[in-house]
Amino acid sequence: MSRFSVALISQLRSRPQFDISLVAMQHQGAHQRVLCDLEKANVVLPDMACVKSIARDRLYSQEIRGWVAGQVRELQQHLSCLLSLHNSTLPLHDLPTEIFENICRLASAGLAGRQWLVEAVGVCRHWRDIILGSPLLWNDIDLAMDAPIKHYLVRSKDAPLRVHIPSREMFAKKRKQIIATCPLLVPHHPRIKQVDLALHSSLIDGGVVQRMVQASLPALTTMTISSDADFSLQLTKGHLPKLRNLSLSGVTLRWSSWTLPDLVSMTLENVTHHRDHDRDRGQLDSLLDALDACSSLESFRYEYVRSVEPKTTPENQTRVVSLSRMRVFTVKAPLANTAAVLAHVALPRDARVYIKMGGLKTVQHPDSSVLATVLSPGPTGLPILTHARHLTLWLNGDLAVWADEHYRFWGMESTSEGCIVASPDLTLRIRSPTLDTEGDMFHSAIREIGGIFSSSIESLILKGPLHLADAETWSRILAAFPHLHHLDLHSPMSGLKGLLMALKPSAGIAPCACLRELYLEHPSQPAERSSDSNGAVTSDLELLYKLRDTLQERGEANSRLEYLYIDLRPQIHSNSATDSASDSEGPGSKSDTLEGARSQLSMLVDELVLDLLD
Repeated sequence: MSRFSVALISQLRSRPQFDISLVAMQHQGAHQRVLCDLEKANVVLPDMACVKSIARDRLYSQEIRGWVAGQVRELQQHLSCLLSLHNSTLPLHDLPTEIFENICRLASAGLAGRQWLVEAVGVCRHWRDIILGSPLLWNDIDLAMDAPIKHYLVRSKDAPLRVHIPSREMFAKKRKQIIATCPLLVPHHPRIKQVDLALHSSLIDGGVVQRMVQASLPALTTMTISSDADFSLQLTKGHLPKLRNLSLSGVTLRWSSWTLPDLVSMTLENVTHHRDHDRDRGQLDSLLDALDACSSLESFRYEYVRSVEPKTTPENQTRVVSLSRMRVFTVKAPLANTAAVLAHVALPRDARVYIKMGGLKTVQHPDSSVLATVLSPGPTGLPILTHARHLTLWLNGDLAVWADEHYRFWGMESTSEGCIVASPDLTLRIRSPTLDTEGDMFHSAIREIGGIFSSSIESLILKGPLHLADAETWSRILAAFPHLHHLDLHSPMSGLKGLLMALKPSAGIAPCACLRELYLEHPSQPAERSSDSNGAVTSDLELLYKLRDTLQERGEANSRLEYLYIDLRPQIHSNSATDSASDSEGPGSKSDTLEGARSQLSMLVDELVLDLLD
């Protein structure tokens, strides 16, 4: 043993030792592991003056350098353990591991999040151990990401995989990378649970993507594919035994004889259907076959932008596919496609239906068919047409039709229980061909509703150019809905003239004898005189007095209103209206006329609200 070594050993033995065990006894949990590591790396520093004196002997320079290098390594390890101990005392490290994992999962979402995850591994040993030991932080496989996917596949262990390409435009330049990456997934096909691919034309090369999604995927539950190119998806029996959610956009769906008994949600957006070995089978037939193959379907969304007359084979012209488990049924397509789909499906009573369509070329008032084209009563018609009790027609650019069995609808409204109804049982939106035909479309629609919906309607809400509706139109509506209890009209007062005539009793019998609530909202502007469908000019105040007369006659016919709500502008009348409506004269005649109308109306209803709007 050299003189240097002997002297150094002597110095180390003379130095006091730091007892880490006392500290370790005072800390538990996350600190314990760090303290144990620190105890193992405990370093005792020699007297540096002695070391310097020994080091002056040049004969031992090589040995001294070796000793110094070893001391540096031990000190670095000791310092690292001290820093780890310091970090372990932070409040963040008191979080349960599961909560910290969830935080990391949220923070690592998206492209920026993946870079964050890589950087978070280097924060401290505690973070590194948790992040690298959590498979669910590494099971999101973005085929276009820059990070080595093989590391994700290893660190995800046996966790279910989600494979996706989030954007066509952003990652079109990653074509070569994606093609090279897809084969790495082959050994992991049994644990792929979700596939979400936005395919660009440049990404479809050599069929590598097709082979991945058309391989046997026994654990796959969700498949979402959108494409701007000619991407063909082949579905075969046993290919996707656990598939529950399918969403396709811009693809060609090819199939032979397949069934998806566990599928609960399906979205088809601009999807071309094609059945192998049967080129004569039309799009509608193939769509019905697809629906028939999904016996557990609860949500279906069909969108098609092209206006093509759907063709079906003669044997399928009367075909009806029963969707007994359907809960939400959505169709967004031109008129012909929408009508064809609805004519061949049977939905349960509790299914919510959303329809948005265009394709109306012209609307020829008043005999054009606007609603009956798609809402046809009968054995295959929508159940809501028979069971609806609340109906709304609202013209605001598009014509909106809402119908519900339980809730009265004006947009979204709160129920008596305090909850919010998200949507009615039926929502129908129709685009007007031109702005000039909006009024005709609305008028045609209100003339049709009596022949489409059953007599069970109890509340009716109308917003639109009601001045186009004459007494005959209102008579049709009132006769079709004898159980009408609530009538809500959003229209200038001039639109009420035909209604007031239709509400008058005949031979002592009042039409809609059950009517108890009448809401008249959004009247004409102050001092405005409007003309009805016959060109007759009538002021708002005159209509108030006509309303008085009608209510008086209905009261005599034992059909008294319980509630009347009217909103008005302060200056409601012109001078001619004042003269014809009231015998009062003098400076206060205008005020007396309005107050007179209020007074007389209040005697004819149980409750009157006359709201003067600024």
